Order: sequence, then C-alpha cells, then structure tokens
Amino acid sequence: MLEEIHQHYNQRLTLAGLGKVLSRQSAYLGRLFRDEIGITVHQYVTRARMIFAAAQVRAGVKIEAVSLDLGYRSKKNFYSQFKRQFGMTPEAYRRAADEVPMESSPRDAHDLRENRDMTTSGSFTGAVAMLVTDESGRCVGATESAVALTGYAAHELRGMPAELLFPDALSLGLGCRLQVLHPTSASRPATTVLQTKSSGRIQVHLTSVDLSGTQADVGE
Repeated sequence: MLEEIHQHYNQRLTLAGLGKVLSRQSAYLGRLFRDEIGITVHQYVTRARMIFAAAQVRAGVKIEAVSLDLGYRSKKNFYSQFKRQFGMTPEAYRRAADEVPMESSPRDAHDLRENRDMTTSGSFTGAVAMLVTDESGRCVGATESAVALTGYAAHELRGMPAELLFPDALSLGLGCRLQVLHPTSASRPATTVLQTKSSGRIQVHLTSVDLSGTQADVGE
C-alpha cells in the first residue's frame, strides 16, 4: 500500500482503488493501514502530497501549478491542507525557505545521491530533506533529498526507528510526525544531530510537524 501511495500520491487514491490493485477488501486494508501506520490512508496520502508540495514550493514552482499537479481543484482547499501540515501558507513557507542559502534544490535529488560533499565540518549544507514517521516513531516515507542525506536506501529507511537517526532527540517524541531537516545557518543553527550511514553524525536544524500542524524547532 505504501509503495502504491508513494508512486501515485499525485493521483486520486481511494481505499477501493487500492483494494482492486492489491486484490484485497478495502475495509481490511483500511484497518490494516491504521493498525500499522497509526493514521488513515486519507491522512497519509494528504501528508505525502504536502511533502511533495513543500519541496516544489521551495524549488520555486508556481503555487497554483503545484496545487493543480496534486489534483486540487480548489486553491482554498490546497492552502488549508498546506497550512494544517506546516503551520504557514505556501507563500510564507517559500519566504522562510528563501532565507536559507541552498546549494541545490529538491529537483536535483538524483545528483545529490552521488554528491559526497553533503557536509561541511559535520554540518548539513544541502537541500531541505523530509522524513515521515508513524505513530511508533518508525520511518514510513522520505524525500529523495533525505535518502541522499542519510546515505540509506529508501528500503533501508522504511521501518527504521527515528531514534537511530536522531540519537540526541530520544525524549522529544518523534512519532507520527513530519521531520523537516534544514541546512544549518546563522539564522537556523543546529538543534540536533543526524546519524548517517556513511558520513557519521552531522549537525542539522530539525523542525518537527505533528498531524495537527503544530510546528516546533527541536531544542527550543
């Protein structure tokens, strides 16, 4: 189900449709998804779409185009969902993102995968990366920039406890959240460390967003 969602999150996805693809009853899939992930399929699809939207907004894509690409016919609905997830409008998110110098954008994720200069003196200086954790604190989704940054393959990240990636943030409740990893800068100093697969620990500015849209900088 997760693979189907990750591949087709910008299309119309329903439990009935997933049931046909997977040859399972939709009611069974709905219960299974809630039990394993901690939220409904609809909530997860919405969050996946917002992760994509945030990356596109930051990359400079017109907000109206992002909304239409994700299938939102109502601009008001798109704005409402975006603000619920990130605590701000797309314009405010873009302005905040523009304050942080970027060496590459989320569109360059394939190039980032081959980039060996993601860290400078143990600090993260690349594109914003995003991870999604379920209710138990395990990773269930990641942008390609997060795959490049952590050094783990997508299938390795899936199911990995967030506490292994953020060993200094064990008491902060990493479950059922969108974890946004910003490059460190004067305006966004490091708030925690990320344990990567091949580059050791690097400093990051971690912003954690829960399902209600409450946003908090880790360490503040």
